[in-house]
Amino acid sequence: MSKQRFETTKAPHIHLDCSGDLRVNSWAEAAVLVRGSDCQVTKGEKKDDLTDNLIIQSQSDLHLTVPANATLTLSPVHGDAIVKNVSGGLNLIEGMGDIVLNNLQNVDIGTVHGDLSGHNLSGDLAINEVMGDASLRNVGSVTINTVYGDCAIKNTDGAVEVQNIMGDFSLRSVHGNLDLEEIHRDINLRNLSGLVNVAHVYGDVRLTGGLIPGKHHLKADGDIVLRWPAHAPLQLEATAPKIRNRLALTDVVEEEGHLTGRIGDGETFLILEANGRIILKDVQPTTEWDDFDGTEFDFSDFGEKLVSGITNMVEEKTRQATAAAEEATAKAMQHFEKAARQVRWQSDHPMWKPAAPATPSKERQATEAEQLKILKMVEKGIISPDEASTLLEAIEG
Repeated sequence: MSKQRFETTKAPHIHLDCSGDLRVNSWAEAAVLVRGSDCQVTKGEKKDDLTDNLIIQSQSDLHLTVPANATLTLSPVHGDAIVKNVSGGLNLIEGMGDIVLNNLQNVDIGTVHGDLSGHNLSGDLAINEVMGDASLRNVGSVTINTVYGDCAIKNTDGAVEVQNIMGDFSLRSVHGNLDLEEIHRDINLRNLSGLVNVAHVYGDVRLTGGLIPGKHHLKADGDIVLRWPAHAPLQLEATAPKIRNRLALTDVVEEEGHLTGRIGDGETFLILEANGRIILKDVQPTTEWDDFDGTEFDFSDFGEKLVSGITNMVEEKTRQATAAAEEATAKAMQHFEKAARQVRWQSDHPMWKPAAPATPSKERQATEAEQLKILKMVEKGIISPDEASTLLEAIEG
């Protein structure tokens, strides 16, 4: 991998076209360090005899070290990209792989074909589309057109505006207004500090925590579960085929499929609409069994975990049984070889010699005892019938 250094201004504009993986980090020097095996660098305008603009094209992997105040334009990156610690702004027109962004300012993203991960992104973050999942933490204001996978946003300093999330959506600690158009699966909301407008959720909505004064609206095709602080002001209007209320509401007016009530005298107006159930309860969970409705837990992958556990258990039992069978077979082979060696030795070394002269009756008794012994050896499998016949002939002869 070759290395090239280009002296630049403290805040150059760098255009990148990379056919491989891209790694960008910053340093305190007013220079760009290019490391790559097949890249071409073109210098642009100069300012005070220093390069203010670089165009870098790479046919393979590329590693860059740039001034901290540099501005980056990436079009396109065909591999994965990691960009860190650049404050001049980033414009990612197209990324074909996964994108990781950390400690950047003012980010504009066109299309990411993989997953997107962004941490510590101050200023404005604009995302056109992400084909995979998106995970954002510690960001400024966020504008998203479409995320085709799941999306999670935690800790924002500004507003969040979203047009379309095809997967699940999780939002936590948003310090600005929240405006969502379409969420195709479930959404979880917690610690929201601005006005909330959720136009259409195809799945379920879970909202935990109080809201600021003003008008808030949530609409879902599935269920809406609201966990509200017991003493936080609330003016509530809920509409659903089934409404289950565990809040200490006053001035309750309840009709079929409709409920209104309030807590305190504040001006926090919350409108809930669901085609499934609306469940209202305190933010602190109770210990009563009849308060359990399953919404606190996620059983989506329970079946897979159960099947995996059973499969592992069966495989372990099979392995143990196979090992035991192999051990028993080995011992049986050892016994068989020992018996075979004994038979071969007996064939080569006759065990019985001619009996000493004696009376006819004693000779007859000895011969019968020897015959019985030979028959028992055949019965036990120590010798074969042919070998027994040979021994009997030798005794009788």
